[in-house]
Amino acid sequence: MKRVLTAVLGASLLLAGCGQQSSTSATAPSGAPVATYGDGLDHSWTASTAEGQRLYAALSQGLKSQDFNIGLSVTATSGWGPIELNTSNGETPAGDGKPITLNGKVYSTGLGLHANSEIHVHATNLETPACTRFTADVGLDDEVGDKGSVVFQVFADGVKLFDSGVMTGASATQHVDVGIGNKSDLRFVVTDAGDNDYYDHADWAGAAITCASASQNTPSVALNTSTLAVYHLHTGTIKATFKNYPAGPVALRLVPDPFVQPSTGNAQRYPNLALQTTQIALTGAKEETRDLVISAPQQGVTFADALSGFHIITSVNGVDVESIPVTLTEVPLKLHAYFTPDSVSGKPGETVQTTLHMDIDPPLSFTPSMSVGIYVSSSVDAYFYSAGTSTGNGSAVDLPISVKFRDTATNYNYASNIDFFINLGSVGGGSRDPYYGGALRATLNVKLVE
Repeated sequence: MKRVLTAVLGASLLLAGCGQQSSTSATAPSGAPVATYGDGLDHSWTASTAEGQRLYAALSQGLKSQDFNIGLSVTATSGWGPIELNTSNGETPAGDGKPITLNGKVYSTGLGLHANSEIHVHATNLETPACTRFTADVGLDDEVGDKGSVVFQVFADGVKLFDSGVMTGASATQHVDVGIGNKSDLRFVVTDAGDNDYYDHADWAGAAITCASASQNTPSVALNTSTLAVYHLHTGTIKATFKNYPAGPVALRLVPDPFVQPSTGNAQRYPNLALQTTQIALTGAKEETRDLVISAPQQGVTFADALSGFHIITSVNGVDVESIPVTLTEVPLKLHAYFTPDSVSGKPGETVQTTLHMDIDPPLSFTPSMSVGIYVSSSVDAYFYSAGTSTGNGSAVDLPISVKFRDTATNYNYASNIDFFINLGSVGGGSRDPYYGGALRATLNVKLVE
């Protein structure tokens, strides 16, 4: 049965250094390889990330580049020069090995290294690709003749699967074929057999970790929609189906696409949207669906000229796994302001009342305050002011308005349409509001009578 691992898929390739390069013996044994054993210098080597990935990928049939992108990291060290891919160890310079050869048989693939060494593959968090078997021919490379002494071992999750016993340059080649089905910790060890590491040029000849296609188990997210419109001060929901993700937390973030300068020359701007669902917990099931909530929390830019291209990024343990494109648009509220009654009249010195209404669609989850400034009209010799505080709910707000005619007014029977510019709490307001414009304005007809 395939088992689900418990942290981000990762792997490391570690080759411990041999004692050869740091030996301080005064002289090397007769017939030793050309490099100086007793020079007192450290000839160990540490691979870069790219070099480690290259070595491990060469072993792993079926793994693909995206496996490294989701957290498959590889490190490698060797005690006597670089690890050689598809050649023998040779000496300390890189690329100085010969074709891997065991008892006269030449191999086109494999790793040439030196005791003491260890290849350590550690995979955690994601269900690994179906890596089922490790195979190789092992022995001391023919370049050391009948000299050297090593032991080859293979471990999976701490259990020894293979032990060659002591092998010398005169030993027959041994074949390794062990099942490693979805183990989380693999170790491929070459020891110096407990004596010394002279001539211990060991080969994992034709070594291969056989895996099913990695794409079958690559994490992916499918959205139920690739576009979503979110009303200002509201939220919208996208359903996301997670496939092949590990059990545990998955972090999410919303990233706008790069700016594209419009042909008009005006700078384009992003809608002020936010991803409320910044983390989810998954159980490790093959497929799991979760709601992703996106909000338009406050005024940001003019709705009409906002860019709407985004990507939702998922990450596990700080490693980005996937980037999913989505088109998001912020939509202004539907506001309708009007007076009841929308026409008033009065005599000089009189004060009359009306009510300013604001309908809000879709309704808000809170009641915004509403206010207007004091307006003075010379055309009808009157001024206007709020007669109290606003009341209502998230879908409608009312504000009482007083109209006071001047005592000295004489412009009788003249009616004028007075525009009121409205401040609607945290939604917007004022005559220069760039988001709602005329939606935050109401007209009252006012007439002075004798």
